[in-house]
Amino acid sequence: METGVSEKAPCCLSLRACTLRITFVIVIGIGLTVSALVVCFDVYGQKVFKRSQGDTAIHQISSSYCKGVRITAANTHSKFNAYLMPRKPKLSSKRIVYRNGMQFYMPSWSFQYWGVYFLKGSLADIFICADQYIMFYIIKGEKSFHEWKQTTLYKGYNQKHRLFPKENCKNRSLYDHFRIDAKEDDSFFIMFSSSVGWRFYTQVSLLLEVKRSVYNTSGAIHTCSSQKLNDTCHLPLRYNSDDTVLIEYIPETGTVPDLFKVSKVRWMPEPRLLYYGAFFGGIFLCIACLTVIYSVSRCIVKSYQKPDEYPPLRKSISYSNQQKKFSLPRRPTRTTLASYEVIDQDEIEENTEAFEASLTQMNEEFDASMTYLSRENVRDLNMTAAGISAI
Repeated sequence: METGVSEKAPCCLSLRACTLRITFVIVIGIGLTVSALVVCFDVYGQKVFKRSQGDTAIHQISSSYCKGVRITAANTHSKFNAYLMPRKPKLSSKRIVYRNGMQFYMPSWSFQYWGVYFLKGSLADIFICADQYIMFYIIKGEKSFHEWKQTTLYKGYNQKHRLFPKENCKNRSLYDHFRIDAKEDDSFFIMFSSSVGWRFYTQVSLLLEVKRSVYNTSGAIHTCSSQKLNDTCHLPLRYNSDDTVLIEYIPETGTVPDLFKVSKVRWMPEPRLLYYGAFFGGIFLCIACLTVIYSVSRCIVKSYQKPDEYPPLRKSISYSNQQKKFSLPRRPTRTTLASYEVIDQDEIEENTEAFEASLTQMNEEFDASMTYLSRENVRDLNMTAAGISAI
């Protein structure tokens, strides 16, 4: 029978489910935005590189994230040549040989160090002379050097030597000799420490004979140089290529590279914004589409699902408990007043068929025998039947 009231179709997703899915997509979008900013401004952001004069180094940059790089000098005496190579260049068969020397004073309980970047195959002979007792160390690698700066008792030195005082440092034969042999491209740090007491200055004479390996830059795509502080080099990068940027930290014209002078350059990559949007935006759209597809599939499954096909577990359990509750027999309530017995109506309704059949048979037997009994016998039998029913 039609009542004229149409039943509304149930909503596929509840308000809580929709809220959770929308919140999930928003959180993913915020996370991808933060990741894009970190990659743009931290990983490939502006940096300042410090190298000694004469160093040649390759600085990593992604041609996918960056469309180019601008390089400029960060201090007055920094000069460099920049090369854009189609791939990592090979070492040249040539070697650059030169000498450096200096004399400096070290106060007691102090350190003095210089860093240099050597390519594979480079050699450096070090000659040292001091008028008081000092310690000489060599640390290999930027990571080990930063660990040394953060550790009180560092033990990871590549070389560690004790230098005893010399009376005269003018004689070359009195100098202590040490060597650095670069087996791979890496940074090396030459370090001195003085611990001869308070208010003492140690005079140290240092000579270096360097034989440097250099890269072969004959296949460079772009080349530029900076001879002044405001000169800027711009190197465009090809998209998704193996382009490599090579920088030579050169001395002033007509002079020998000085390992004890530090050159600074400012590294400014130019982000490829279209790639950032396509890469991180594509990830976000994929996650959003998968979320929508999952929600729609859940709606379709729920719309074709029969109501009684999968009854709730709570309903079946409560129904079973309800059946058990009503199947239990109720205990009758009896009240005895003198020689009379009062029985509740509930007890009469809950008697079994067997009890009723036996009671009917018993009454028929008594009725048949009562026709031949006297009045006194009938009265005795009635009293006996009442006693039996009471029991």
